[in-house]
Amino acid sequence: MRQRIVLEALLLAVAACACGRAPSPEATVPAPSTGGEHATPEESGAPGDAAEPDGLAAARAFVARLQALSNANDPAVADAYADDALIVAERIGIHGPGQPLVSTGRELKQALPEALARAAQADDRLVLRELAFAREGETIEVRAVRYSTLRCYEDRYFLLRLRPGGAMGYEIIRQEMRTQSFSSCQDVDAAALAREVAGELEGSLPRMLDERTRLDEVRRDASDLTYLLTLVSVSSSRLPRLDPTLRVRVLREVCLRPDLRRLVDHGGTVTYLYRSRDQRETLRFTMTQRECP
Repeated sequence: MRQRIVLEALLLAVAACACGRAPSPEATVPAPSTGGEHATPEESGAPGDAAEPDGLAAARAFVARLQALSNANDPAVADAYADDALIVAERIGIHGPGQPLVSTGRELKQALPEALARAAQADDRLVLRELAFAREGETIEVRAVRYSTLRCYEDRYFLLRLRPGGAMGYEIIRQEMRTQSFSSCQDVDAAALAREVAGELEGSLPRMLDERTRLDEVRRDASDLTYLLTLVSVSSSRLPRLDPTLRVRVLREVCLRPDLRRLVDHGGTVTYLYRSRDQRETLRFTMTQRECP
């Protein structure tokens, strides 16, 4: 379990550095580019450069080099991280923020070959915009807006903290980011989105949603999802009067959850199937696009 968590954090770290490529023509970037913030050849001087006496030009050059290595899936990207670096990735899932994934620079270097291979396979082209560099004592803080062209979302919490040293002149001692597990793309494939939603719960079921309701399974058929739930205190031989507001509450959940709303907006369906404790169907709701105004 620990190995999987570390690898996921490292995948995010490697992908988050692959930020030098421009977005594909079909990608829609919500925020306009500010321009002029990326490092240029004129900014690549050493610390103490006359144009930027605080040494920010060298930090810009470091970030540009980091981007080039990451875009090439070059193992030399490991040189950018200190062994004691902390890499913190907060993953936003369909049920909200999850437990932050934390790894070290040393762990990144050990897992780097597999992480690079997966990052290349995913082809998640990420763009950094609104770069801001600030010196804080001996360290330099880099903040940026990170955009994912694979899932069409912005991470406005991306941060790097650099200190002098290492093979590249600077080294990363802290990296923070937020990533989301579902797509925000307007042209998202409904079947692929349904697969992501179902995969988010893989390995965590069955689980109790409240004292009376257990979520047992999520089944997927192309772009159609079915949530199978058990009313643990209800027997098929003695069905109680069901709450008349249940359908309204289920509809509200589907329409307000961003991932499920996108699924039905692109032709998918979401079905909630309730069963008694002896596994007999008692109630079924199916939501489509027309139920969500």
